[in-house]
Amino acid sequence: MRNDLPIDVSVVVPTYCEADNIALLAPRVAAALEPLKPLNIGWELVIVDDDSRDGTDVVCEKLVAEGLPVRLIVRTDERDLSTAVVHGFNQARGRILIAMDADLSHPPEALPDMRRRIDDGADFAIASRFTAGGAISDDWPWWRLLASRVAALPAAPITKVSDPMSGFFAVSRRCFEQAAPLRPIGYKIALELLAKCPVKDVAEVPIRFTDRQIGKSKVSLKQAFLYLRHLRLLYHHVYPNWSETLHFLSIGATGVVVDIAAYLLLVHSLDVHHVSAKALSFVAASVSNWALNRRYSFVRAEKPPLSQQLPKFLAVAAIGAMFNVALYWLLTTLSAWFSAHRLAALLVATVVTSAWNFLASKLLVFKTAFR
Repeated sequence: MRNDLPIDVSVVVPTYCEADNIALLAPRVAAALEPLKPLNIGWELVIVDDDSRDGTDVVCEKLVAEGLPVRLIVRTDERDLSTAVVHGFNQARGRILIAMDADLSHPPEALPDMRRRIDDGADFAIASRFTAGGAISDDWPWWRLLASRVAALPAAPITKVSDPMSGFFAVSRRCFEQAAPLRPIGYKIALELLAKCPVKDVAEVPIRFTDRQIGKSKVSLKQAFLYLRHLRLLYHHVYPNWSETLHFLSIGATGVVVDIAAYLLLVHSLDVHHVSAKALSFVAASVSNWALNRRYSFVRAEKPPLSQQLPKFLAVAAIGAMFNVALYWLLTTLSAWFSAHRLAALLVATVVTSAWNFLASKLLVFKTAFR
């Protein structure tokens, strides 16, 4: 097999303790891409291994000796599937970048079809179990199928592909190199790229998904939590204004709890005067809100020194609190209806104050633009 052909397709496979599977996968990849040879088009198989120390290096050396264009990259500082794929894409030489798992659950025979979809104009081609013609092996338990379907639901606002959980996909180098800054977490790198690459056309390639035959699955409860964290970050990227608003309101609700808890503690446990206690509990709640918003709501914002940002946030919160009381007083004083329905007046004052707090925090404290 000639290895001096220009590289057109790079197949990147992230691995950890998959030596036995690599030995089986590589020949199937070679057979699938063999038709490229008469076209004078080369390919490469890039193994990105997270320091398995299971003989992966020996297997790769044997494959190279057999004439297969296999390249091994060993990472010793990180162990994460998504970042391994990104690292492999950055090191790959092909015009078309393809990611797939090492465990043979993804059929290499679909590689030519995925390459063809990119050549036909798609920016992204994703192998799907759930599109027309796709399937899952009969030995897959029903609960795993259900879990996969349920896990895909929160990804619907980000992408409309039928199988956003898929780890088998192709992307043109041009599209990948124009991606927004990547911050992948866990296993769902396709979802990260679909959200952050300038993808205009996505092709879905049907595959028959089979369960791994060798080794143990890396899926765990930890990965489920990482997936949820990843979704939160992607929502921030795709819908920044809505995401910031919802986070801000949710954190505001926790601030109410902190306010009440601090007030009760100061009054009943420390015998602080109720007026002083209310002032102190307000500060406690505001500091809590500021810290959580800095960490979770306005993730796009720069992080200036605490001594600069916290006083601004406290000032905004104090103005909001005074505005809240003033508006409530005006409504209940000047309107007979609100005087008779004080809870409604309280609700209106709270909504208006929340809008002020959010806008002032966004534009003045954290300084993030609407997008």
